[in-house]
Amino acid sequence: MKTATTSCSRAPSHPKLGAPWAWMYDCSVRSVWLVGRPARIPAKHHDCFVQLLCWMIWKHRNDVIFNEAAPSHARLWAACKEEARLWSQRLPPDDRQVSEAWCNAFSSM
Repeated sequence: MKTATTSCSRAPSHPKLGAPWAWMYDCSVRSVWLVGRPARIPAKHHDCFVQLLCWMIWKHRNDVIFNEAAPSHARLWAACKEEARLWSQRLPPDDRQVSEAWCNAFSSM
C-alpha cells in the first residue's frame, strides 16, 4: 500500500480546475485530504465532494477491472455528474445548489 509522500504534493495541476489531481491514480486515499480545495468548488460540503470523487473513481476502476470496460474519462465525469445530482438530495434543501457547482466542474472536464 502506498502512503502519502512529497511526490503527491508535486503532482501536476489539472488544467481546468487548477488543482493537482494526479494523486487520484498514484497516492493513498489519506493523501486526498491533503489536496487543497479548487476555487471553483464551494467550501460548504467540500468533504462530500471529495468522498463523491473517491467513490466514483473506485466504481469506475471496478468496472474496468471486473467488467472489462474500457477506461474512459468521459464516462467517469458523466457518472460523477449524475451521482452528484443524486447526492444533492441528501443535503439540506438550502445547500442543494452546491451540487450544481460540482456538476459544472465535472462538465468542464
